[in-house]
Amino acid sequence: MVIQLRQLARSQDRYSALIEAADGRRVRLVLPDLAVLRIGLRVGTELTPELASLVAQEAASVRAFDLAMRALARRPWARRELETMLRKRGAGAGEVGDVMTKLSGAGLLDDASFAAAFVRSRIATRGASVWLLRRDLARKGVARDVADLAISAVMADEEIDEDALARREARKKYRSLARLEPAVARRRLAAYLQRRGFSAGVVRTVVRELAVSGRSGGA
Repeated sequence: MVIQLRQLARSQDRYSALIEAADGRRVRLVLPDLAVLRIGLRVGTELTPELASLVAQEAASVRAFDLAMRALARRPWARRELETMLRKRGAGAGEVGDVMTKLSGAGLLDDASFAAAFVRSRIATRGASVWLLRRDLARKGVARDVADLAISAVMADEEIDEDALARREARKKYRSLARLEPAVARRRLAAYLQRRGFSAGVVRTVVRELAVSGRSGGA
């Protein structure tokens, strides 16, 4: 039986319903206003097994949607990344699918836009290599072709390429290695750039350039 039903002050399209089961257990569920109207819930409504199942489904769907919206309010998410989070939080396959459809239809979930924002941020703050960007986007579930398109577009927009990124990161790192023996500094710089995912050819070129610059007093 529904023993309490009230509209939420902070979300007026949501209702809080206090349900008492036949065995006396009580559970509070949050339901969308349209579901309350469609089902015809009122205080005192007796819940048949079928009606109880429908109410539970509506509550699970709105919970999954609200979880997704709160997550997106904090930061952008890739589609598969958000799906994984919802499943870990207990959402079923049907609820997850419904949420993805609603968010995509509203333009709130788009892997291409996510990938572009991700690449722009990583290039600006971490000087990430193309390999590292591809790896991290793949871990978030972004398809390779979507990731590559975003990487190419952002690099063109920022007028930067991987060689320039490697040089920028190398200069920053080289300052912390200045007190080491030149050979040791070069080895550590090369290892650092390799860990950042830059190719062997780019690493050799950049390390050689900095070594020459350092000997001439320009580093």
